Amino acid sequence: MNIALVSCGPSASAFSEIDHEGPVIAVSRQGTKVRSDILACFDLPVMLNITDAIIGTPKLFTIRATLESLQRRQSRWYSTALMPAEAHCCPVERWTLFTAPACLVLAAELGATTIHPYGVDMTGDGDSTGGTKGNPDVVRTEARWARERGIWEQIVDWLKGKGVEVRRAACQPIS
Repeated sequence: MNIALVSCGPSASAFSEIDHEGPVIAVSRQGTKVRSDILACFDLPVMLNITDAIIGTPKLFTIRATLESLQRRQSRWYSTALMPAEAHCCPVERWTLFTAPACLVLAAELGATTIHPYGVDMTGDGDSTGGTKGNPDVVRTEARWARERGIWEQIVDWLKGKGVEVRRAACQPIS
């Protein structure tokens, strides 16, 4: 099964809903730009900010803390949530620290044989959704990207051993 993972980097523009057959996981604000089967958002403030702009009715993939906060707020998203990220299995240390790498684990558990990431650029401060402009809470430094890339690459290697391919589009700058 092919699963598309669409994150917020500039190369997300290479994703085409028309050309992709299979489930789509949208990361964070990308859920306001792309119709998806699953919305992955670990950051509660972002989730609360985008909740009314989400396209369609995706299931939610998030971390336990965000899920518990949504439950306390009686958010409609609580009832659509999948098991929290921490309930899934991955041998990579701190694999739930960043949303996009954690989505690789989810995609594999959903039965993906090939994962097609878009917008997972992990470089610079570009954001295809416009969600980071003027937001002091968004950290898009090279140190952050290096840390996220390290986790991503470890997960990709682990998945390769499980027979799952992560196939990046040619236009994407990392890996």
